Amino acid sequence: MTHFTKAIEELWTTSESNDFLIADKTTGNVAQMFCEEEDYEIHVGKCDITKLKK
Repeated sequence: MTHFTKAIEELWTTSESNDFLIADKTTGNVAQMFCEEEDYEIHVGKCDITKLKK
């Protein structure tokens, strides 16, 4: 779990707008994390992967 935490910290640090999107191209799951005032929010959704080029 430490490597995952480190990866999230690096994404957050390099983000200029304090938000980023993580997508799983296998399942179509998408998560957006962004800063909201003094806390953070995570929104999770799903996209249609049947139209992706292989």
